[in-house]
Amino acid sequence: MSAAVITETTLRRVESPACARVDVDGRTLLSFGRSGYLGLGAHPDLIEAGVDALRRFGVHSQLARHYGYALVEACGISRDRVVAGGSMSKAFGAHGGIALGASWIVERLWRSPAARGAAPGCSAGAAMTARSLELVRLRPGLRERLHTNAQLLKRSLRSLGLAIDENSSPTTAFTVDDA
Repeated sequence: MSAAVITETTLRRVESPACARVDVDGRTLLSFGRSGYLGLGAHPDLIEAGVDALRRFGVHSQLARHYGYALVEACGISRDRVVAGGSMSKAFGAHGGIALGASWIVERLWRSPAARGAAPGCSAGAAMTARSLELVRLRPGLRERLHTNAQLLKRSLRSLGLAIDENSSPTTAFTVDDA
């Protein structure tokens, strides 16, 4: 069974805000399996607070981890028995994470208690991630510029005497004690 079939047969699209009553396939149903137990997910004050924060601070959190990079790709590891995780926050400026791997592994993840019990991401984060991916596809120069700038940064930091790893990742880490 493919991930698409699992999604189509077990996950249903909710067409309304996440409240006690939700619209699914044109019907209004009671929602028992959700987060946001206080029913504030569609509260106008929360929506406005979110919109205000996006306008003021943008879509990217400054709390992203600083050590992740495409290790599977960099090492040439086959994906047939590996699930690679990734963050959508660093380069894409969005939110959420991804799991890439063979379809049978990803399907197993979808069925796991951890996946079913995880708190869902917000719709704004999903929309930002989808748009970021689209922009990167439409503008391949973005990735090229990122890698060029990252290599320039690494060379410059090394010239200052900092110990910087030699790798193709755009993520550049160093210890403050080295500075």
